[in-house]
Amino acid sequence: MPLGAFTGHDGPAPPAVGVSGDATLDTAMTAPLDTVAEAAPAAALCGRCVQSPPPFDRTAVAFDYVWPWDGLIQRFKFGGADELARPLAASLARAVTAMQAGGSPRADLVVPVPLAPARLAERGFNQAWELARRIARCRGLRAEPQALQRVVDTSAQAG
Repeated sequence: MPLGAFTGHDGPAPPAVGVSGDATLDTAMTAPLDTVAEAAPAAALCGRCVQSPPPFDRTAVAFDYVWPWDGLIQRFKFGGADELARPLAASLARAVTAMQAGGSPRADLVVPVPLAPARLAERGFNQAWELARRIARCRGLRAEPQALQRVVDTSAQAG
């Protein structure tokens, strides 16, 4: 996901979601956060991150990228389930709030990662912008969809 990072942990399992993934969506998406993580200690970083550290020092995490969240995120990104933008953004906004309550500085701006034109045409929307604008509104911040420019059309991460 462009606006978040997902990490593993030994915390509680995600709340149950119906077999179809729809039965208790609102309950699942508004459940307490599974984890809110700051950047991992150096010993926990991958080799590439040790060699070339990422340009950030904190990451807000709404939930682990495991069932049911992985399927819901994929439905949002690739299945045209734009109704998931609101609950996903609310979960990430709560993670940011919790991180800032722990002493992290407040953001000034929310910036989505732009999609390649072909991918935007394929999906019909930029999921990063859908999350960014909702998170910004929830946190009382400005969102700027044109702040970044995609200069390289990278291959898809999944889908």
